Amino acid sequence: MRTLILLLGLLLNSIVIDAQSVSGLLVDEKGNPVSFANVVLLSSKDSSFVQGTISNEQGIFSIDQTSGNNILRISCLGFIPVTKAYAQFPVTIVMHEDVNLLGEVVVKGNRPSYKLTSEGLQTHVQGTVLSIMGTAEDVLKHIPGLQKKNDAYEVFGKGSPIIYVNGRLLRDLSELDQLKSEDIKNVELITSPGARYDASVKAVVKITTRPIKGEGFGFDVRSGYNQWEYAGFVEQLNWNYRRDKLDVFGTVYYRKSEGFDESRFTQDVHVDTLWHQDNYQFAKTNQQAFTNIAGVNYAFDENNSIGVKYTLKANPDARYHTIFNSDVYTDGTHYDYLANDINATAYYNPSHSVNVYYKGDGGKNGD
Repeated sequence: MRTLILLLGLLLNSIVIDAQSVSGLLVDEKGNPVSFANVVLLSSKDSSFVQGTISNEQGIFSIDQTSGNNILRISCLGFIPVTKAYAQFPVTIVMHEDVNLLGEVVVKGNRPSYKLTSEGLQTHVQGTVLSIMGTAEDVLKHIPGLQKKNDAYEVFGKGSPIIYVNGRLLRDLSELDQLKSEDIKNVELITSPGARYDASVKAVVKITTRPIKGEGFGFDVRSGYNQWEYAGFVEQLNWNYRRDKLDVFGTVYYRKSEGFDESRFTQDVHVDTLWHQDNYQFAKTNQQAFTNIAGVNYAFDENNSIGVKYTLKANPDARYHTIFNSDVYTDGTHYDYLANDINATAYYNPSHSVNVYYKGDGGKNGD
């Protein structure tokens, strides 16, 4: 009996040791708390994502975990990111200001402000450094508690959110690249969706744009260019006609991108003969995208509006070029040379979508 009690005590003790809380305090160089920073726990084996949280208004964070990982990656707009392994917790981490963010001196006056709501956290964008990021996609990269994985977004502890823009459910994430950051008023991350959302919804991102004043016809043009090994560019024309409570709008969008990947690697097979391969791989892509949008929105009052939006997407034939060459050796003697050169074209049919939506105070959110 005494042996059994001893074994149970050792087991409970090991559980307490393993269930370590990764916690600490984030402060700036003056000792002020760094609030609403993304704190990510990484695997000690391969630095992959394990869990994430944000610091509270006092700069305090805590992550419960049993895996023994101790690498933290902390990021907050206006501060230099920190990635470091810590021997013990709790820990106090000093964040250093990044005074040259985006080539602008980021002072406290133009950092985004945050407001805790009954359902989550609202980030004010208009008039802050976030408004000069470029697009909505660039803004979402800096929203506390939200991170982008490949072509999707994830909320810490909640999974993939649904995204609304002015009460309209976003069904195509590529639209985020077409919404200018300077047009965004605020972004609210809802981690405790209320009854107006479907029960399956675990998190919501609500983007609200700033109201545009004036009536008549207006337009704006956006051009983007990037250069690496190959050039890529974006051209976008937005137009609209406003009169009283009616807003007719449209977008013409074109994107061209080219990319390549080049690598060299070796392979060895040890059997009765030593087989050795020196491999070279090259892959190039050439893609284009056209998007045409037309819609109409009617605002009954400040909180109630209805609208319809039509989207035509066309992707001209995408071209892919792949080269794979290999020198083969047996016991150090050249045996063969293998060469593969592949040119492929992917064909896409145009896609059409119609989105009818209503924004109001009553009922569940949706369209």
